[in-house]
Amino acid sequence: MVAEDPILREKALYLNTPFFLARAAACFAVWIGLALLLTRWSAGQDRTGDPALAVRMRNTSAVGMVLYFLTMTVAAIDWPCPSSHTGSRRCTGSCSSSGRG
Repeated sequence: MVAEDPILREKALYLNTPFFLARAAACFAVWIGLALLLTRWSAGQDRTGDPALAVRMRNTSAVGMVLYFLTMTVAAIDWPCPSSHTGSRRCTGSCSSSGRG
C-alpha cells in the first residue's frame, strides 16, 4: 500500500514507529537533561554561594528555552493528534476541545 502511494512514500520515514519513538526519546532526554543540570547547579549555588554558577545557569537557561520551544513543538505535533496512515489528522481530546479537530 505504501509503495503504491507517492505521498505515503515521502512520509514513510517520518510516520514510522521507530522514528516517532526516537523523537519522543530525544524530547525527554532534553527535558530531563536540562532539569538535572539546573537542579544540580542550583543546589551547588545554595551550598557554596558561587556566583559563577548563577552565570552558568542563566546561560544554560537561555539555550534551554530554545530547546524547550523546539521539543515542545515536536511533542505538540506528534503526541495529541496522531496521524492516520494517509497522513490526515484525526484529532481527539485536547485538539478537539480547542477547535483544531
